Amino acid sequence: MRKNSINYFPYNFMQKILIANWKMNLDVEKSLNLAKQYKKNLRTLKGLELVVAPSIPLIIPIKDIFGSAKISLSGQNVAAFSEGAYTGEVSAKMLKQIGCGYSLVGHSERRQHLVEADEMIHKKIVQSYAAGITPVLCVGESLKEKESGGRDAVIINQLQRALSKVEALPDKEIIIAYEPVWAIGTGVSVEREDLIHVERIIKRALSSLYSENFYNEKVSLLYGGSVNSVNVSVFWGIDKLAGFLVGTSSLEANEFLKIAIQMK
Repeated sequence: MRKNSINYFPYNFMQKILIANWKMNLDVEKSLNLAKQYKKNLRTLKGLELVVAPSIPLIIPIKDIFGSAKISLSGQNVAAFSEGAYTGEVSAKMLKQIGCGYSLVGHSERRQHLVEADEMIHKKIVQSYAAGITPVLCVGESLKEKESGGRDAVIINQLQRALSKVEALPDKEIIIAYEPVWAIGTGVSVEREDLIHVERIIKRALSSLYSENFYNEKVSLLYGGSVNSVNVSVFWGIDKLAGFLVGTSSLEANEFLKIAIQMK
């Protein structure tokens, strides 16, 4: 562990990873109570990188709760700029200083509700690497894009626009989270065969953008979208799938534990 008791445990990219995205669902008291339950449930699990993405104002008190427990922290978002007059933004450097080893970038809810464009997502990737944070790049298609047969093109375009000409690549690692927009928070998840197909599309796009070695050695693939303890076994075991980005099910400590146990 690094100095100043910062909760940052370097991720081995051959390791399984499970990320809890609490979004803006919990107030302060509920967030701190959930963190305490996480620590109790998860502190003895080994061989699995556990990451929690709470609301940014709660990162420091949750870091203190986790203490020496091997639970890493992530930002739910990161600024596209290193510093300056950007009211309300939090830089990658700040996230790093308060204990984050990761940050979500380009989550579909930000693309959809906050009109976050590909150019800004690209800049956030650049800022993350500059601060020493591993970006978790979220990609995925809407229901309309899925039904029109545009899924593959959407995913390829999102990857190309976010990652093209990023100076840190292909030397640095990256986590790609496939989160189909239509599956997030709906209780409906993708079919296993569809996820296998998407993995091939992501491999093709990143191998073309950089190289197949980059994809094999530096990329970890996650699935997110109505993941729970019932359906996680459907996906677990797919080649290249390193883990999951969990939203709603991460708000229940025991449900999240059940997911983690199935990944052991």
